[in-house]
Amino acid sequence: MKVLRVIAAIVLAALLLYIARVNSEGRPEFISHTENGFTFEMTTVPKASEYSQVRIPIKITGNIEPNLRLLFRPSKYGQDETTELRRYQNVPLLVEDSTAGLYYAEVSTGAKGQRLYYYFEIRDNTGGYRAGLKQADGTPFVLKYIGHVPTLVLGSHVALMTLTVLFLVMGFLYAMPLIRGSQDGRPMALYFFLAALCTFFGGYPFGFAMNHYA
Repeated sequence: MKVLRVIAAIVLAALLLYIARVNSEGRPEFISHTENGFTFEMTTVPKASEYSQVRIPIKITGNIEPNLRLLFRPSKYGQDETTELRRYQNVPLLVEDSTAGLYYAEVSTGAKGQRLYYYFEIRDNTGGYRAGLKQADGTPFVLKYIGHVPTLVLGSHVALMTLTVLFLVMGFLYAMPLIRGSQDGRPMALYFFLAALCTFFGGYPFGFAMNHYA
Protein backbone atom coordinates (compact mmCIF):
# COMPACT_ATOMS: atom_id res chain seq x y z
CA MET A 1 0.00 0.00 0.00
CA LYS A 2 2.85 2.39 0.82
CA VAL A 3 4.42 1.75 -2.58
CA LEU A 4 1.10 2.46 -4.32
CA ARG A 5 0.74 5.70 -2.35
CA VAL A 6 4.23 6.81 -3.39
CA ILE A 7 3.57 5.97 -7.05
CA ALA A 8 0.21 7.77 -6.96
CA ALA A 9 1.83 10.79 -5.29
CA ILE A 10 4.56 10.98 -7.93
CA VAL A 11 2.04 10.73 -10.78
CA LEU A 12 -0.29 13.35 -9.28
CA ALA A 13 2.59 15.69 -8.43
CA ALA A 14 3.96 15.39 -11.97
CA LEU A 15 0.51 16.12 -13.39
CA LEU A 16 0.05 19.21 -11.20
CA LEU A 17 3.52 20.52 -12.09
CA TYR A 18 2.83 19.96 -15.79
CA ILE A 19 -0.48 21.86 -15.60
CA ALA A 20 1.23 24.72 -13.74
CA ARG A 21 4.03 24.84 -16.33
CA VAL A 22 1.67 24.83 -19.31
CA ASN A 23 -0.49 27.60 -17.83
CA SER A 24 2.31 29.78 -16.50
CA GLU A 25 2.86 33.26 -17.92
CA GLY A 26 6.01 34.16 -19.78
CA ARG A 27 6.14 31.05 -21.96
CA PRO A 28 6.75 31.27 -25.73
CA GLU A 29 3.45 31.21 -27.60
CA PHE A 30 2.72 30.56 -31.27
CA ILE A 31 0.81 33.42 -32.89
CA SER A 32 -0.88 33.41 -36.30
CA HIS A 33 -2.79 36.32 -37.79
CA THR A 34 -4.12 37.08 -41.28
CA GLU A 35 -5.02 40.59 -42.41
CA ASN A 36 -5.66 41.97 -45.91
CA GLY A 37 -4.17 38.87 -47.54
CA PHE A 38 -0.99 38.85 -45.45
CA THR A 39 -0.35 36.07 -42.89
CA PHE A 40 1.95 36.55 -39.92
CA GLU A 41 3.29 33.54 -37.99
CA MET A 42 5.55 33.90 -34.97
CA THR A 43 6.57 32.19 -31.75
CA THR A 44 6.87 34.93 -29.16
CA VAL A 45 10.12 35.59 -27.30
CA PRO A 46 8.96 36.68 -23.83
CA LYS A 47 12.34 36.64 -22.07
CA ALA A 48 16.00 37.17 -22.90
CA SER A 49 19.23 37.45 -20.95
CA GLU A 50 20.42 40.93 -20.09
CA TYR A 51 23.08 42.58 -22.28
CA SER A 52 22.79 40.07 -25.10
CA GLN A 53 21.74 39.85 -28.74
CA VAL A 54 18.33 38.32 -29.34
CA ARG A 55 16.71 37.30 -32.60
CA ILE A 56 12.93 37.53 -32.97
CA PRO A 57 11.95 35.46 -36.02
CA ILE A 58 8.70 35.91 -37.93
CA LYS A 59 7.15 34.42 -41.06
CA ILE A 60 5.17 36.72 -43.35
CA THR A 61 3.43 35.40 -46.45
CA GLY A 62 1.26 37.09 -49.05
CA ASN A 63 1.75 39.31 -52.06
CA ILE A 64 4.78 41.23 -50.81
CA GLU A 65 5.41 43.75 -53.56
CA PRO A 66 8.66 45.71 -53.94
CA ASN A 67 7.00 48.93 -52.71
CA LEU A 68 6.07 47.39 -49.34
CA ARG A 69 8.08 47.88 -46.15
CA LEU A 70 8.15 45.10 -43.57
CA LEU A 71 8.69 46.81 -40.22
CA PHE A 72 9.68 45.85 -36.72
CA ARG A 73 8.19 48.48 -34.36
CA PRO A 74 10.09 48.45 -31.03
CA SER A 75 9.53 50.96 -28.23
CA LYS A 76 12.09 53.68 -27.59
CA TYR A 77 13.80 54.22 -24.25
CA GLY A 78 11.23 55.48 -21.74
CA GLN A 79 8.25 54.25 -23.71
CA ASP A 80 5.96 51.44 -22.58
CA GLU A 81 2.62 49.83 -23.41
CA THR A 82 0.78 53.07 -22.58
CA THR A 83 2.66 55.01 -25.28
CA GLU A 84 0.85 55.54 -28.56
CA LEU A 85 2.06 52.73 -30.79
CA ARG A 86 2.61 55.07 -33.73
CA ARG A 87 5.43 56.68 -31.72
CA TYR A 88 7.45 53.45 -31.64
CA GLN A 89 10.53 53.13 -33.85
CA ASN A 90 10.44 52.02 -37.48
CA VAL A 91 13.07 49.33 -38.05
CA PRO A 92 13.13 47.34 -41.31
CA LEU A 93 12.93 43.59 -40.79
CA LEU A 94 16.02 41.61 -41.74
CA VAL A 95 15.68 38.93 -44.41
CA GLU A 96 16.48 35.30 -43.70
CA ASP A 97 14.74 33.71 -46.70
CA SER A 98 12.37 35.94 -48.65
CA THR A 99 11.20 33.05 -50.82
CA ALA A 100 9.92 31.22 -47.73
CA GLY A 101 8.74 34.44 -46.10
CA LEU A 102 11.23 34.22 -43.25
CA TYR A 103 12.35 37.44 -41.58
CA TYR A 104 13.73 38.46 -38.20
CA ALA A 105 14.53 41.38 -35.93
CA GLU A 106 17.70 41.74 -33.86
CA VAL A 107 17.46 43.22 -30.38
CA SER A 108 20.27 44.32 -28.05
CA THR A 109 18.93 43.79 -24.56
CA GLY A 110 19.54 46.06 -21.58
CA ALA A 111 19.69 45.54 -17.81
CA LYS A 112 17.53 42.91 -16.12
CA GLY A 113 14.07 44.10 -15.18
CA GLN A 114 13.74 46.34 -18.23
CA ARG A 115 11.26 45.56 -20.99
CA LEU A 116 10.96 46.08 -24.71
CA TYR A 117 7.52 46.48 -26.27
CA TYR A 118 7.13 45.74 -29.96
CA TYR A 119 4.84 44.80 -32.83
CA PHE A 120 5.07 44.35 -36.60
CA GLU A 121 3.63 46.25 -39.55
CA ILE A 122 3.52 46.26 -43.32
CA ARG A 123 3.35 49.70 -44.95
CA ASP A 124 3.76 50.93 -48.48
CA ASN A 125 6.38 53.46 -49.57
CA THR A 126 3.97 56.35 -48.94
CA GLY A 127 3.39 55.25 -45.33
CA GLY A 128 0.00 53.66 -45.97
CA TYR A 129 -0.95 50.86 -43.60
CA ARG A 130 -1.43 47.39 -45.10
CA ALA A 131 -1.33 44.90 -42.20
CA GLY A 132 0.10 44.38 -38.75
CA LEU A 133 0.68 41.91 -35.94
CA LYS A 134 -0.01 42.70 -32.29
CA GLN A 135 -1.41 40.72 -29.41
CA ALA A 136 -5.07 39.69 -29.66
CA ASP A 137 -6.15 42.63 -27.48
CA GLY A 138 -4.28 45.13 -29.66
CA THR A 139 -1.40 45.67 -27.25
CA PRO A 140 2.27 45.20 -28.20
CA PHE A 141 4.29 42.10 -27.42
CA VAL A 142 6.66 42.25 -24.43
CA LEU A 143 10.27 41.12 -24.20
CA LYS A 144 11.55 41.08 -20.62
CA TYR A 145 15.26 41.22 -19.85
CA ILE A 146 16.33 38.75 -17.16
CA GLY A 147 19.59 38.05 -15.34
CA HIS A 148 21.53 34.80 -15.16
CA VAL A 149 20.43 32.58 -12.28
CA PRO A 150 23.25 30.38 -10.86
CA THR A 151 22.64 26.66 -11.33
CA LEU A 152 22.76 26.02 -7.57
CA VAL A 153 20.04 28.58 -6.89
CA LEU A 154 17.81 27.50 -9.77
CA GLY A 155 18.25 23.78 -9.09
CA SER A 156 17.59 24.13 -5.37
CA HIS A 157 14.50 26.27 -5.90
CA VAL A 158 13.00 23.88 -8.47
CA ALA A 159 13.82 20.79 -6.38
CA LEU A 160 12.31 22.22 -3.19
CA MET A 161 9.15 23.41 -4.95
CA THR A 162 8.79 19.98 -6.58
CA LEU A 163 9.20 18.25 -3.21
CA THR A 164 6.59 20.61 -1.76
CA VAL A 165 4.02 19.41 -4.27
CA LEU A 166 5.04 15.76 -3.75
CA PHE A 167 4.76 15.97 0.05
CA LEU A 168 1.42 17.77 -0.16
CA VAL A 169 0.03 15.00 -2.36
CA MET A 170 1.42 12.37 0.03
CA GLY A 171 -0.20 14.18 2.95
CA PHE A 172 -3.49 14.25 1.06
CA LEU A 173 -3.31 10.51 0.37
CA TYR A 174 -2.59 9.76 4.03
CA ALA A 175 -5.50 11.99 5.05
CA MET A 176 -7.98 9.74 3.26
CA PRO A 177 -7.85 6.96 5.92
CA LEU A 178 -8.57 9.59 8.61
CA ILE A 179 -11.79 10.47 6.83
CA ARG A 180 -12.73 6.79 6.98
CA GLY A 181 -12.14 6.68 10.74
CA SER A 182 -8.43 5.88 11.19
CA GLN A 183 -6.86 7.33 14.31
CA ASP A 184 -3.25 7.50 13.10
CA GLY A 185 -2.63 11.00 11.81
CA ARG A 186 1.14 10.92 12.16
CA PRO A 187 2.00 10.12 8.50
CA MET A 188 -0.22 12.95 7.26
CA ALA A 189 1.25 15.38 9.79
CA LEU A 190 4.78 14.34 8.83
CA TYR A 191 4.27 14.95 5.12
CA PHE A 192 2.52 18.28 5.65
CA PHE A 193 5.40 19.29 7.95
CA LEU A 194 7.96 18.34 5.27
CA ALA A 195 5.92 20.25 2.66
CA ALA A 196 5.97 23.33 4.92
CA LEU A 197 9.75 23.07 5.33
CA CYS A 198 10.32 22.76 1.57
CA THR A 199 7.98 25.67 0.90
CA PHE A 200 9.82 27.84 3.41
CA PHE A 201 13.34 27.13 2.17
CA GLY A 202 12.37 27.03 -1.50
CA GLY A 203 10.30 30.20 -1.28
CA TYR A 204 12.43 32.35 0.99
CA PRO A 205 16.22 31.82 0.80
CA PHE A 206 16.17 30.41 -2.73
CA GLY A 207 13.05 32.28 -3.85
CA PHE A 208 14.59 35.61 -2.86
CA ALA A 209 17.81 34.59 -4.61
CA MET A 210 15.84 33.77 -7.76
CA ASN A 211 14.24 37.22 -7.72
CA HIS A 212 17.61 38.87 -7.08
CA TYR A 213 19.35 37.22 -10.03
CA ALA A 214 16.40 37.15 -12.44
